[in-house]
Amino acid sequence: MVLVIPLARRKISAAFVPLAVYIRMPAAPTYRTTLLQLAEACFVSPREEFTIVKRRALNAIDDRTLLIFDEFHQVFIGASDLNARKIVEFVREVYDRTHCGIVICGTKVVQDEFERGKQRMVWDQFRRRGMVELTLPDTPPKADVVKIAAAFGLGDPDASTMEIVREMLERSGIGKYFKFLQYAHGLAVSKKETLTWAHFQQAYKSIKALSQS
Repeated sequence: MVLVIPLARRKISAAFVPLAVYIRMPAAPTYRTTLLQLAEACFVSPREEFTIVKRRALNAIDDRTLLIFDEFHQVFIGASDLNARKIVEFVREVYDRTHCGIVICGTKVVQDEFERGKQRMVWDQFRRRGMVELTLPDTPPKADVVKIAAAFGLGDPDASTMEIVREMLERSGIGKYFKFLQYAHGLAVSKKETLTWAHFQQAYKSIKALSQS
């Protein structure tokens, strides 16, 4: 689930590139830890008094900034109801005061809470600000698999390799696909060879053999 709240006031042109700030939500977050994560992501020292940290963090954000809150489902699975409300309201306050863009990423837990959970009335305030909701597929389509491979200099995978990749994506997600591509690249480099899908298959078979031993 991805929720996008566009930049509020700035006219977007093809040449405009927002300043992206990434915040990884911690496990069992609180309002305080969320603010401190945001401050550190904005290169604001978290060692000052709390109100000063908040003021400086907000001053570091403007309508050229794009905040990306990842793992936002942690708010609903690890925080108390009170902290969840505080965090959601804080994110809304950041948007209202800075007019920045916001991207909220999380699992389907976020969507469930957004539509049916205890915070749905708070989320409705985001809806009024032009929020766009995107539900991404559980596994990427083949076109994306090919694009990722192309970044490693690989062409389209053959049928047998694609079956391995599909199983990998269904069981472990896209992160494992990246790791095996990196492992295959390492194998090719160690052999002073150009990376091919044969290296990928070799990497897969080697790890599979280790897991079964």
